[in-house]
Amino acid sequence: MRYDPWEELRRIQEEMDSLFGTFLRPARRRLESGGERPPSREVVPYAEPAADVVDKGEEFKVMVDLPGMNKEDISVTVRDNVVNIRAEKKTEREEEREGYYFQERGYQGFTRSIPLPDDVVPDKTQGQYNNGVLELTLKKKHPTSEKEYKVTFD
Repeated sequence: MRYDPWEELRRIQEEMDSLFGTFLRPARRRLESGGERPPSREVVPYAEPAADVVDKGEEFKVMVDLPGMNKEDISVTVRDNVVNIRAEKKTEREEEREGYYFQERGYQGFTRSIPLPDDVVPDKTQGQYNNGVLELTLKKKHPTSEKEYKVTFD
């Protein structure tokens, strides 16, 4: 067996891919002496979108990446300090030409629940959806104060 200096890098790359999973990224081309080899596994879409939750003191900001979704495809509910986000997108393409008929259907969807650490006021929740990013603002029932209190002792 001949020593391949790229084999160790390929092994590390495969371990990192399995550790972090795939997120709709294109399969990487792997270099090999004498050319390229095809990817070792299929790219599988990640079922849960990335989300950030930021505590702003009087409110929480929740940002969720939803690329490719339309505003009408998204549903958001807030209950018991949990934000529930659901999105579904169905596509259908039909083409008929001389000698053949082509039909393709696709479905993309997910549900994600994000628990929040403090009580929120559900009916004061505001949302925006721009350029594939859903941004929610949730008011807290008991806002945290940025003030510092000095404790005195007897």
